[in-house]
Amino acid sequence: MVFPQSRPAQRVQILAVGGSGRRQVIVKSEIRDAHGILYVARDPVSPSEIGHLHRLFIDAGFPNPVYLREKHLVAADGQERIVAGACYRAQDDAAVHLDGLVVTNSLKGRGLAGAILEDLCIRLAGEGYRLVKTNFFLRRFYTRHNFRVDEHWGGLVRFLQ
Repeated sequence: MVFPQSRPAQRVQILAVGGSGRRQVIVKSEIRDAHGILYVARDPVSPSEIGHLHRLFIDAGFPNPVYLREKHLVAADGQERIVAGACYRAQDDAAVHLDGLVVTNSLKGRGLAGAILEDLCIRLAGEGYRLVKTNFFLRRFYTRHNFRVDEHWGGLVRFLQ
């Protein structure tokens, strides 16, 4: 099972995308904001989607350096526009560092950041990671989503079950 910790009602699909020269397999799941609007959470399918995600970070004024082995999770609306996302990287076999989480300005305050964070944590637990670590930027948001200060790991940490 791809998401052993997913909610029973959560729809998850495994898709092959791309042309003959650049096929990739992605996991696509559904998330909803606080208003019940449906979005799709998935891996980016093109470099332009990664660029758009980084543009969201720049527009929001968030610090977001680009790392060599960075991975991404994007949220797309009904028109397939990238409206939110996360950048993260594995630190080792057990831990992932969440470098940033962003939502387009017009959708802030609707619970979309929390929904994509929960989806990401489910995905990472399914891949065998035990914890997600982040910095203290947006501390109140992360503590509302089960992160806590952990001196051993040196930041805000959420242990995955």
